Amino acid sequence: MTVTPRRAARDVVIQVLARGGNLALGVVVTLILARNLDTTGFGEWATLLTIVQLAATFTDLGLEPAVVARAAGDEKRESDWIGALLVLRAALAVPATLVSIVACALLADNGQMFLAGALISASLLTSVPSSLRALNQLRVRNDITMLVLTVNSVLWGLGVILVALNDGGLVAYAVAFLISGTISAALQGVLSYRQRRGPLTLGRPLWREIVVTGVSIGGAVVLISAMSRAPQLFVYELDGDEQAGLYAVASRLLDQSHFVPVALMTTLLPLLAGAIDTDPAHARAMLQRSLDILLVVSLPAVAIGYVAGPELIRIVFGEQYEEASKALPVLMAAFVLISINYPLDSMVIAMKRQVQLAKIAAVGLVTMLILNIALVTQFGFQGAAWAVFGTQAVVTGLTYRVVAKPIGMRAGQGRTLRIGGAIGGLLAVMLLTEELGAPLAVVLAAAAVTYSALLFALKAIEVDDLRTLTRRAPPAAETAS
Repeated sequence: MTVTPRRAARDVVIQVLARGGNLALGVVVTLILARNLDTTGFGEWATLLTIVQLAATFTDLGLEPAVVARAAGDEKRESDWIGALLVLRAALAVPATLVSIVACALLADNGQMFLAGALISASLLTSVPSSLRALNQLRVRNDITMLVLTVNSVLWGLGVILVALNDGGLVAYAVAFLISGTISAALQGVLSYRQRRGPLTLGRPLWREIVVTGVSIGGAVVLISAMSRAPQLFVYELDGDEQAGLYAVASRLLDQSHFVPVALMTTLLPLLAGAIDTDPAHARAMLQRSLDILLVVSLPAVAIGYVAGPELIRIVFGEQYEEASKALPVLMAAFVLISINYPLDSMVIAMKRQVQLAKIAAVGLVTMLILNIALVTQFGFQGAAWAVFGTQAVVTGLTYRVVAKPIGMRAGQGRTLRIGGAIGGLLAVMLLTEELGAPLAVVLAAAAVTYSALLFALKAIEVDDLRTLTRRAPPAAETAS
């Protein structure tokens, strides 16, 4: 299938806008949850959600990206690939749901907490039809997935508001979560199914290949998910539900910041998979541009977290959560590393070296466990934030080593120094305007104007970047260079 640069760029932009809107709605919903449940209840909710999210990784096990990468180069058997994905996903959902329920039972402090955990766990079963979104990714029609995501956010938001107005607790929120997720998954299945080229089959001859490929990716996904979720569980167990509530607020902002790298890589993965064998030079150019763009987008989060973190937390979540801002700059620094790791991971998958991902993730998980044990006991939820940053630094460094040598990428090829100069100007303006007593809105507006001007003045970003990133086949001049 031919994908024009304009269509690919439109797909990325739609995802960024949609995910950004859902992020804003998610912040509002989190605000209502946090204020209605207080620090103790919110800590319990966040811990249950962490358990279910960990179990959710076992319902996919890397099958979806594996199928997308394979089906992108095997259009004749696309219906077999997608059908096999749906069957395998359903088979994995049953044991994952049971494991999640058992884990909630072991960790719950009371019956209400366990019942809420069991209801949230049931969403793993009802989410199976959503795996058909792989068809949208192959068609570069991720606008359909974004529509469903928005419907889910709206339904969940309405559910949270209704529960809050009726002074409901954990169980009521869990019911709303399950209902909204079930409706959204069904809608995703119906709309995505229309993108098929022919009737889906069971794809049984492909099961073994998908599982073998997916297990390598899935092992990495499971370990990475464990890395990102483990700190919440450590804080809950070692420091109690109140500290867990504070960490949950800061880490929730980190989780919801992923929408830009996720949007970019959802479109880029099939393009990389299609280019790596036929035109490695262009694949390298796409990877480098994506790294530059993600640095441009993610680095301001560190400055905002450092300068405006306390006021942002206070405005959004209330004064009782202001202490959570102490972890925000560190988690935003981790977000920078996480962002650039997205395209690196996609390149590893496109290069069919996914076994390396699992090995790196295993090292990361061991690092995370050691750092959490050492730091959470001493520094509480702030120690957990440093554990996340330290682990991500190790993981990103190792992943870069796997990718760089085979494709001839060298450190310093991108525009890191120019982007760093723009970030320096952004930070200086934020500190100056804050020192002058300007309101938060003025501080952020001045920073945005300064940063945008510096990016173009220093040539840290150019108009042609997105075209290079999303072009399926580069022009002759670019290939020659």
